[in-house]
Amino acid sequence: MEHRYCPSLILLFLIAFAFQLHTVSAQTLTRGPYLQKVTKNQVTIRWRTDLPVKGWATLTPAGSQTPLTFTENEAVTDHAVTAASLTTGTRYSYAVGAGTVTFKQGNDLVLETASDAGKTRIWLLGDFGNGSDRQKRVLSAYEDYQKKAGSPRTDLWLWLGDNAYGIGTEQEFQDNTFNVYGNHPVMLQTPFYAVPGNHDYALNYDLRKTHQIPYLRLISPPSDGEMGGVPSGKKEYYSFNFRNIHVVALDSYGFETPADQRVFYPENPQVTWLKKDLEAARNNPAIRWTIVLWHHPAYTYGSYNSDIDPELANIRQNLLPVLEQYPVDLVFCGHSHVYERFRMMKGHYGVGSTFQPAKHIAPGYTNAATTGKYEGSGCPYVKKTGGEGTIYVTNGSGGAGGGSQPVWPHPALVYGENKGGSVALEINENRLDYRWISEDAGVRDQFTLFKDVSKKKELTINYGDSLRLAASWEGAYQWSNGETKASVSVRPSQNQTFIVRDNAGCLADTFAVKVLLPLGSDPVTAKDVTVSPNPGKGHYAVSFPQGFNRLDVWSTEGRLIEEHTLSSSPFPLNLIHRPAGGYILRLSGTGGVRTVRVQKE
Repeated sequence: MEHRYCPSLILLFLIAFAFQLHTVSAQTLTRGPYLQKVTKNQVTIRWRTDLPVKGWATLTPAGSQTPLTFTENEAVTDHAVTAASLTTGTRYSYAVGAGTVTFKQGNDLVLETASDAGKTRIWLLGDFGNGSDRQKRVLSAYEDYQKKAGSPRTDLWLWLGDNAYGIGTEQEFQDNTFNVYGNHPVMLQTPFYAVPGNHDYALNYDLRKTHQIPYLRLISPPSDGEMGGVPSGKKEYYSFNFRNIHVVALDSYGFETPADQRVFYPENPQVTWLKKDLEAARNNPAIRWTIVLWHHPAYTYGSYNSDIDPELANIRQNLLPVLEQYPVDLVFCGHSHVYERFRMMKGHYGVGSTFQPAKHIAPGYTNAATTGKYEGSGCPYVKKTGGEGTIYVTNGSGGAGGGSQPVWPHPALVYGENKGGSVALEINENRLDYRWISEDAGVRDQFTLFKDVSKKKELTINYGDSLRLAASWEGAYQWSNGETKASVSVRPSQNQTFIVRDNAGCLADTFAVKVLLPLGSDPVTAKDVTVSPNPGKGHYAVSFPQGFNRLDVWSTEGRLIEEHTLSSSPFPLNLIHRPAGGYILRLSGTGGVRTVRVQKE
């Protein structure tokens, strides 16, 4: 029997087959997932597929078997799913996929929504995305550091620019950034917040004007104020709050308007926004720390010389005076492929040779002219909330290298090295611990900064009351009464001063406690004050001479329980509603003080 095939049916079959191949091909994950904008109640999860599909993300709270599902409305290749209405401070496992296909899931895919309190851990990395052995050693060194600390979760990952070499192409971001970090916990579990560098703009003058660069397509920063900063409406610069920390991310290379080829000039949009944002942070009582990031450093003698580089001099002269109007604590930059930590400074806008410690080191803080290393006999930096002084860090050796200038080191330098490395911060309430982790030798530089410590307080309590006193810092403690805890309970019987010091003798809180009615030192007499009957059932007649107008009733433990005004003697005192036991009557006035004990049966 002869078979005949309709050409139109064959064509339809081929089209259907091709569509099936297209669908299968689209089920390929080419990047991610990675996290952006983790708040107390939502998170943005991003990933990429080779062809457009409608993606989904599921989040399952710890201890639950019921996932929450969030689905995209249209088919795309660059996926960004925002999961909202989450629970504060909760750990979630997550997965991403499309249709019936799960792209990625597993034990490493976990995230945690932000909470109001707790220790915050931050990793800062600059000039890293070049695929070099140094880049991988720096990553390995940080992971070793984390393991020694018990593998705590990193809360924030801050990129300091030049995030993909050589010219920030899509492929370079894939090869040198996402392929290097993509399967590590820091990429899967920690949101990153980035600033662009000159290589992210491809070192291209036209792109500095148009901003049409891959970097801006792969990030979802909190530009609309959804994490607490003043909205900028820009991916290039933005800010956010995390617990008691305010972070500001700036663009030091892209031109702010197509017609104005200047960066960080006071009248331009970025600095105008920056002033509003820093003012809002200063007026926010929940914010204690402010950290600012951008790529090009104000001070460096590394692979660039800030004395002669016009872009760096511009930043020093135009941006720093703006920052110093506000309480900025730390500034982190990259660009220069070394590590440099500078002193807590204010007002140094010139070349290195003009630095004068007496003039430019911020005044009024403990050990601002020292290293701040709080180890052994060293003392930490101490600063007031809202106080002056900023510590500048050039951290541009996360992968790239480049040597140092013949004039190295800068006169304001505390510590520096021409090695690969990264910075780890731990911030808990009013304590900040800083560590630079070398690519080959662990922690090579560190300091501790406290705010609002070494306080002096005057307190008043009633005789017999107890009082809890707490040190103003986190660390070690030596109390004047021999205690070694962060807080102690005291019950002084007379005026007494309690002092708590740290083990290094750097910090000290003083509590001057005034005790009302120190009964042990009052004269006790019945010569001119009588109580009848005593003992009694609860009704008493208190007889007293002239010159007394007040009677207080105290428990024998020293607690004030009743107050009476005396007009004439005898005074009828009713304790019928009080439990049986002993009481102290304290009479006072121009006649002095008299105390007498009564007993209720």
